[in-house]
Amino acid sequence: RFLLNPFPEFDLYYANAFTHPRLVVYTDAAPHDPQLSVWGLVPAWVKDDAQRIQLWNQTLNARGESIFDKPAFRHSARRKR
Repeated sequence: RFLLNPFPEFDLYYANAFTHPRLVVYTDAAPHDPQLSVWGLVPAWVKDDAQRIQLWNQTLNARGESIFDKPAFRHSARRKR
């Protein structure tokens, strides 16, 4: 019905969010082909891969009490909430 290509076999496992499990997504670049992806916020002001990885590991959850104070969440919270 949707003309989606089959997803290749991969091992299923149980994980919590902090293990950064891979998720199946369909993108507009390849709408019929499934891709494995990971969730995380990487702010636009990140300068290099080391900083990207550090912030990615620290920004899985935002706390409501401090979301407008933390640089990683502040812009997104104000503009896109």
